[in-house]
Amino acid sequence: MAYVIENVEALWPRLDRTYKFDQRENGGKGGSVPCAPSDQGAAYDLSFKMTKDQATKLYQDMAAEFAKAKQPGWDEKLAMPFKKSEDGIFFIGKDQLKRTSILSSGKPAHRFKWTPRRTKCQRIFS
Repeated sequence: MAYVIENVEALWPRLDRTYKFDQRENGGKGGSVPCAPSDQGAAYDLSFKMTKDQATKLYQDMAAEFAKAKQPGWDEKLAMPFKKSEDGIFFIGKDQLKRTSILSSGKPAHRFKWTPRRTKCQRIFS
């Protein structure tokens, strides 16, 4: 399934290689550091900023897919996956391909696809 989100702002894209969180970075505050795809915690990730209307629509679509795929033992409903931005106007979403989604070649099993102006992003599942 591909889902296209238009007119969002990409924040801190880490798509060129895998990264992991390291507590020792940034003076002990922690931060992302490049790593091998086989490292514990390795991931490609991308955060994005969207409006309340975009977040509402995306959440509704995600909740509908969750309801269709729901299995015994899962939560009753999908938890809100977005956080409000510091200014309270926008919502921040995050997509992450973890180590388990990375092929032995080091390439992601999924792809992010950007349009030239970087206003559209779609995640394609292989």
